[in-house]
Amino acid sequence: MQSHKKSAVRLGIYFGLIMAAMAGLLGLCLFPALGCFIFSDAILFGIILGLILDVIAALFFGAACGLVYGLIMGAFMETKAKEFAPMRADYIEQRRLFFDGPANHMMGKEGVGGWMFLLNDTLYFKSHQQNVQVHELGIPLANICKVECTKRGIHNTGLDVTLMDGTVEKYVVNDREVWVQKINEACRRVHNQPHA
Repeated sequence: MQSHKKSAVRLGIYFGLIMAAMAGLLGLCLFPALGCFIFSDAILFGIILGLILDVIAALFFGAACGLVYGLIMGAFMETKAKEFAPMRADYIEQRRLFFDGPANHMMGKEGVGGWMFLLNDTLYFKSHQQNVQVHELGIPLANICKVECTKRGIHNTGLDVTLMDGTVEKYVVNDREVWVQKINEACRRVHNQPHA
């Protein structure tokens, strides 16, 4: 659950910075002009005061937007964690679960949100119902050739899973280095099993 909170805070900060930049650019047109209008005798003072007010307003607006967005995303992630908890409990009871967590499966330009489970024989992704492309995907560990960390947009949260036929399944996950380590360990166990 701690990684959900980290993710929500990270998303809130990114969103807040974007909103602050947008507010600052919008205010760059408004506040100096307003300052010049109010202080028509001292235009330079009006421009400087307008720029100061623009920076303060942008920072306040960005912080407020980031906080609200982070709280909303945190609540959404917590809800999704509870939604997938029964599946997680079943896999634990069956002694099949090695690792799990929230993930986005990249399908074209859409990052389909859901949950990924690393089982004893499969890397399994199931989307939640609030997606356009609702789906699930099970990749046998024996079919995985390579797993590596990649960059997706501005975030260092990409995880590429290359299959034996060269297909690359792309994901966005928290703690991607841990995912790479766990998937590689599970794949080594599968590849080292004697064949019947």
